[in-house]
Amino acid sequence: MPDLIADASVDGRTRASTDEHAQRSWRWVWSLLFIAVTVALATSTVLSWYAESGTGTGVGADSQWANDFRASPLALVMSLTGSAVFLFAWLVFGRRAMASTARLDRQLVAGRTVPPRAMRSHAAQVMRYFAVAIPGLMLALTGDPQMATLQAVFYPSLWMLARGLRRGLIWNLITAVSVTAGLLLGAWGDSGWTGLSSSDAGDGTLPTELLRAGSIGVVSWLFSTAMGVWLTMAFTRGHEREVLLNQLRRQEAELSAERADLAAERERARMAADLHDTVSQSIAGIVMLAQQGAREQSPERSAQLFAVIESSANQALTEARSLVAATSTVGLSSATGLAPALAQACERFARETGIDVRTDFITVDDQSMTQRRQTLLVRAAQEGLANARKHAGAGVVQVVLRRASAGDAVTLTVTDDGRGLPPGFTVASSHGFGLPGLEQRIAQAGGALTLRSRQPHGTILEATL
Repeated sequence: MPDLIADASVDGRTRASTDEHAQRSWRWVWSLLFIAVTVALATSTVLSWYAESGTGTGVGADSQWANDFRASPLALVMSLTGSAVFLFAWLVFGRRAMASTARLDRQLVAGRTVPPRAMRSHAAQVMRYFAVAIPGLMLALTGDPQMATLQAVFYPSLWMLARGLRRGLIWNLITAVSVTAGLLLGAWGDSGWTGLSSSDAGDGTLPTELLRAGSIGVVSWLFSTAMGVWLTMAFTRGHEREVLLNQLRRQEAELSAERADLAAERERARMAADLHDTVSQSIAGIVMLAQQGAREQSPERSAQLFAVIESSANQALTEARSLVAATSTVGLSSATGLAPALAQACERFARETGIDVRTDFITVDDQSMTQRRQTLLVRAAQEGLANARKHAGAGVVQVVLRRASAGDAVTLTVTDDGRGLPPGFTVASSHGFGLPGLEQRIAQAGGALTLRSRQPHGTILEATL
C-alpha cells in the first residue's frame, strides 16, 4: 500500500506542478499581449497626433486646437494616461487576480473546501482590477477613439475573472457603458471646441457622433456578451469534467490502496500459516521432548532425547532462516539495482537451505522500472524459491531474468526439478495466500504471473512486468 499511495501522490503532485506551470505561462502570455496592444495603440496615437497637428514637434496653432479637441495636447495626454492606467491595472491587479482564480480552480477541482476568507480576497482582487482598468479604458477612449481596440484584450480577461455568468454580464454592461461614455465625451469635446452656440452648431455633428459611439458600444456589448456566455459554458463543462476525472482518480487510488491492504492481509495470513506449519510445530515438538527428557531417568534415553531435541532445533532454525530468506526484499535500492538484489536473495536462499540455485541475469536499466516493479520481481523470485523448498522438494532451482519478447518488459523465470504441479492446478486454486496475492499485485502493476509444469518433472514460475 505505501508504494501505491506514493505513486498516486507523485502523480497528483506532478499534475498539480504541470497545471501550475501552464497557468503561469498563460499569465505571461496575457501580460505580453496587454503590453504589446497597449504600446502599439499608444504609439499609433502619438504618431496620429503629430500628423494631425501639422508640425513635426507637436506644437500647432491655438486656433487649430480650439477647432478639434482630439488634435489637442490635452487629448493626447488623456489617451496616453488612460492607456497607462489600463496597462497598470493588468500588471498590478489583473495578474494577481488571475493567479488567485487559478488557485481557487485547483482547490475546487481537488474537491477541497475553499475558505470564505480566500473567496473574499479573490473577489477584492478582481474588483480592484475592474475598478482601475475600466476608468483607464474610458479615459483612453475619450482622448482617442482608436483606443477601443483595448477591448479586444479586456473583455476576455473580464470573463475569465468574473467567475459566473451573472457577475460577468454586470461587469460586461458596465464596460460597454463606459466605452460609449468615453467616445461621447471625446465627441462632445470636439463639438464644444467648434462652438455649440454658433450658427453652425446644429449641423448634426453630435448626433452623428452619438450614433457612432452608441453603435460601437452596442456592437462591443453584444459581441462580448456572446463570447462571455460561450466561454462560461465551456469553462463550466470543462470544470465539471475535471472534477469528475479527479474524483475518478481518487477513487482509483483508494481502490488500489484497498487491494494492497487485502494483499498485505493475505500475505500476513500466509506467513502465519507458514510459521504454524513449520517453526511453531518444531518448537512445540522441542518443548514436548524437553519435558519428556526432564522426567527420564535413564541416561541413555536422555541422551537420545537431547539428540532429537538438537536435531529438531536445527530443523526449526533452518525453517526460520528459509522463511526470512523467502520474504525479505534484500538489497533492493537505487544504489544496487534489480539484478544484484536477485543475486543476493538467491545466494542467501541457497546458503540457508542447501538447495543449488543457479542464476542467469541480464543487465536491466533500473531507471526504466519503478521501485515497486523491481520489488515485485524480487518477491516473485522469493515465492518461487520458497515453493521449490516447501512443496516441490527440489534439489536444483534456476532463476533467469531476461527481456520479454515485446516492448520494454522483463520476464523473471524460476524453474525447479521437483515433483511438479498436481493435475489441474492453477494459481486461483492454490490453498495458500502467496501465489494468489503475488498474482494480484503483479496484475495491478500491469504484469502477468503464470505457473506451469515442466517436462519431465518440475515447475516453472514466470512473472512478466
